[in-house]
Amino acid sequence: FFLPPLLPSLPSLRPCVYLQRPEMSAAELQAPEIPVETATKPMEPPAEDPELVAGAAKLSLEDATEEAAKLKAEGNDAFKSKAYSEAVEKYSKALAALKEAEADPDPVILSNRSAAYIMLQRYVPALRDAQQAGELRPDFWKAFWRQGVALMRMTPKKFRSRAAIAAFEKCAQCSDLPESKVRDVNAELAKARARLAEQEADTPMPEQCRPS
Repeated sequence: FFLPPLLPSLPSLRPCVYLQRPEMSAAELQAPEIPVETATKPMEPPAEDPELVAGAAKLSLEDATEEAAKLKAEGNDAFKSKAYSEAVEKYSKALAALKEAEADPDPVILSNRSAAYIMLQRYVPALRDAQQAGELRPDFWKAFWRQGVALMRMTPKKFRSRAAIAAFEKCAQCSDLPESKVRDVNAELAKARARLAEQEADTPMPEQCRPS
């Protein structure tokens, strides 16, 4: 008959000892309550740095006017030294300072930047600045003078010649036009009129308007 294999001897087992957790009172078993106002209280924002707040504040009108005057003087010095790009930069910063204080642009600074643009042969921004200066100060002869100069130096077109004539005519009527500049204004006005007359003479007449 078949005998089963002998099982290996097992080590003697020691009885398990269970440690019993001491009983907790009902008060200890109850979860601590968190006050509603504490649980729902929003986080307070971090304190702001006074120096950063001061730096972010806008310039006051007085400070902006002072800064603009300083930059304008620096731009004038650059213009006199024929550093026209630097002059444009200084005038632009002066206008930006006024804008930051929500002040109106200075027509003199706009006119000065127009002059610098003309010297750089950038006639489109020169015209734009001169037009804005004329809108802000309708009796400012330099604004209309530079409008006419910029228009006459652009590619010749009849509409530009007409606009130049209007600008020089307005310039001649300005009360602040120096007597020493009257001849120059009249000379440029005559050139603009002559150019327009030449342009109109060169314009071919439409077929239906030609004499038979």
